[in-house]
Amino acid sequence: MTDSDPAPAVIQLLPPEAASNPSLVSEITTLVNQVYLEAEGDFFVETHLRKLLRTDPAQVTEYIQLHRVYTATHDGHIIGCIKLQIEDAGDQACSAKVGHLGLFAVSSSQRRSGLGRRLVEVVEKDALLRGCQAMELEILTPKEGGHVFKDFLKVWYSKMGYRVVRTEELADSLPFLVPDIIRPSHLVIYQKHLVEESEKGLVA
Repeated sequence: MTDSDPAPAVIQLLPPEAASNPSLVSEITTLVNQVYLEAEGDFFVETHLRKLLRTDPAQVTEYIQLHRVYTATHDGHIIGCIKLQIEDAGDQACSAKVGHLGLFAVSSSQRRSGLGRRLVEVVEKDALLRGCQAMELEILTPKEGGHVFKDFLKVWYSKMGYRVVRTEELADSLPFLVPDIIRPSHLVIYQKHLVEESEKGLVA
């Protein structure tokens, strides 16, 4: 995922009825789980890697029905996907909507092709049109030491305009993962303020 030429892929929003297509749901599920296993497999006790399944067909089906799921396809195969989930801001003093980026995966054959950037940009534009003022995402991150893939993501999202806004303890957010984590980790929350093109023109 770099600024190189975009991947030869067609990005499209899945209609809710696509949730009834089992082969499509299965393909998305497999892609997401493969990507997360590659990215986070070394965080977990080996005998519990089965718990690292990021999602399952039932959850993907629900996402397609209730949220906005995009896929990137090439030659009839899904090579990327991403989800936009919109929620009201948690702060009651703020009524702004926040878009949450999730289910983000790009096939290993398309890494550093620009496809990841294209997918995120599509979601950001969609979120802005739907009244979101910011985008958020979370990354499982070791509390100490580096991690090749996580360090890469930190730089990549930074270039996309995302900044760290807070951290959350796994015991509070995802307690079921705690017993199987090899290295102490937490969730790092990144946020990006969405600015319309007209706003950018007003900046001195």
